[in-house]
Amino acid sequence: QVLMGNLNTAPKLADGLPEDLADYIRQRIIAGAMASRAELPLNMDAWDGYPAARDRVFKAALDANANLVSLAGDTHNAWAFDLTHGGRPAGVEVGGHSVTSPGFESYTPAIPDDIRVAALRAASPQLRWANTRDRGYATVALTPERVTADWHFVSSVRSHDLALSSSHRMTATRGAQGRTRRARRTIQDRRHRSRCRGGGAQGRRYPARVAARRTEGARRGA
Repeated sequence: QVLMGNLNTAPKLADGLPEDLADYIRQRIIAGAMASRAELPLNMDAWDGYPAARDRVFKAALDANANLVSLAGDTHNAWAFDLTHGGRPAGVEVGGHSVTSPGFESYTPAIPDDIRVAALRAASPQLRWANTRDRGYATVALTPERVTADWHFVSSVRSHDLALSSSHRMTATRGAQGRTRRARRTIQDRRHRSRCRGGGAQGRRYPARVAARRTEGARRGA
């Protein structure tokens, strides 16, 4: 249900908070920034708060030579992680976002999404991509050779119109290079602008790597 990937609050997010921000939100952001400086995670109620249990899961996956894929949610935002254990690639994680409920962006409404995500990525080495602003849903396709995740973002949650404003695709391929058959977890982020149907352009395969692709403008009828 909750994220396995390590997620830390970016200390810089505590700088320049608006004066009219609710006090409980301000305190939470400041506490998170202080925790990050002490090398503590953002959410102790996620797998970050149970590192020994998470290590056992990762060790079991590595011992089994498995291609571990974690599907998570509950944060209301969209995430993609390269999971590691002891410096070794251990798997990938797809974090689905909420259909309507607000997420991380509600704590820092004055900070643009690209700046917020860049700060979170700088503080969280396993985090490869995130959207902390938009609502929608995620779809995941599994085959013996790859896992493909598409995050779809709706234009508005205030109407019955289901038109998409954008989609983001990431594909992890089963690796055949090196000593193991696990895919290497280094993500190469490739973005292109195009108009498309069905939630995104077709993903290309990058052997033993993870490819990221963003499709913008996937509106109904395009």
